[in-house]
Amino acid sequence: MASSRARQAISVSIAALVAIIVVGCAAGPDPDPSPTPRNAATSETASPVVPPPPSLPSLSDLPVGTVIATGTFDSRDVTGRIEIRSTERHNGMQITLSEVSPAPPEESTLELNSLPSSASDVEFAQAFSYFVYDVLQATSEQTLTTPGEGYGGFRTNDPGYLRTAVIYGTGGFGDVFATAALTWNLPNMNPSLQVTDAGKTEHARGAVTVAEDGTPLAYRVAAGDTLLAITARFGITGPQLGWLNPDRSASRLILADLTLNLSRENRGLRG
Repeated sequence: MASSRARQAISVSIAALVAIIVVGCAAGPDPDPSPTPRNAATSETASPVVPPPPSLPSLSDLPVGTVIATGTFDSRDVTGRIEIRSTERHNGMQITLSEVSPAPPEESTLELNSLPSSASDVEFAQAFSYFVYDVLQATSEQTLTTPGEGYGGFRTNDPGYLRTAVIYGTGGFGDVFATAALTWNLPNMNPSLQVTDAGKTEHARGAVTVAEDGTPLAYRVAAGDTLLAITARFGITGPQLGWLNPDRSASRLILADLTLNLSRENRGLRG
């Protein structure tokens, strides 16, 4: 008899357990396999993560020898031309100087500068630029390839923000020998980029500069901002923010009071 009661009690317990499981499954939603992350410091729900964009095209995706930029030296009593072509190297370029007169000084250097050709010598020297590391020869015709052996290439796939070719003489800081405004002929090298402003959030509270049509142009980083919140506010990713600011290292993108560029047209111009 005791054995029968024990079996009956066990049967009731199992039935009750099954009922609890069935009711729980029916009443509640399916568990979320990827719950929303939490901010450990504030216990607030973190900003949504923007999906990564497709891989960006490289200059080496263009047919080898494609002319991607041209310019004319027509200042400081120097004349001549510059032509930039794509190469097979990742984000590499071939730069040709032709008919440069007078010829550049021996061991002068060439850089591609982010400022327009109207900048002063001191402004050029202080601006963001990309140096061609091989020194120039004292000749009117010469070709250089970048990146040179042993040197890194661009950190960006789109050098179109480099607005002026500058030849520096050998006289030290700011000794500009000649300049040429560059005209770039590149396809859209970041086709998925679209910047919009969703408004201030707890960790993206800085001021925004906008164009007349409301398009965000620049953002001033506020104390307490985070990279995740800034990129989520503007609907972009960290790599896209870096692409818009090729003159800034990744560690300097979220310094308080720093102005970040959000415009394709203003890449490389520090606010």
